[in-house]
Amino acid sequence: MPGVPSELLALHRELGAIGESYRIAERHVLVRRVRAAVLAGRLVTIRAQLSALRNQAGSIARAQYRSGVPGAGAPEGDASAALYLLLGGTDPAAALEREADLRRIGEGVAARIEHLEELERRAAALAVRARAELDAGQVEAELRRERRSEAWRRLETLREPEAGPGRAAGDGPSPGVGPPEPPEPPEPPEPP
Repeated sequence: MPGVPSELLALHRELGAIGESYRIAERHVLVRRVRAAVLAGRLVTIRAQLSALRNQAGSIARAQYRSGVPGAGAPEGDASAALYLLLGGTDPAAALEREADLRRIGEGVAARIEHLEELERRAAALAVRARAELDAGQVEAELRRERRSEAWRRLETLREPEAGPGRAAGDGPSPGVGPPEPPEPPEPPEPP
């Protein structure tokens, strides 16, 4: 464009590039927010499952204690199934099967709790990482916003001398060239 200072053209190009990178950064921040929300939802679900399994394990432990399953801590539960049968158990096969079933259930619950605790640790680590990523994205977007504002200020400074008739130097950007800066708040009236 003839007659336009090269510095002004370079500033317009820089402003366009800054604006585009700012829009990209804003999209990245939005994606990071969604990821953080999804991870937080997963964490809530995992914690609820873990709590339910802990309650289930507690119920099984209480049932074992009350029924006297060997190794459950009940006074009669510390004896082996064979001793239980010697002291008056009526159905040896049922006693052994019940003991084996309760042990299997207890082991299964313990394995599930261990697995869910690992999932909870991983989910918590992911949530921390997502939060850090979101924070970094917001910092990046703010830096880009500041760069854009600075470029607009520099552009306006360069335009001031070329303000033509009917246009004051501080009237804001030319129509159709980027977003205008937000208007300044009005000055409060002076007291009489």
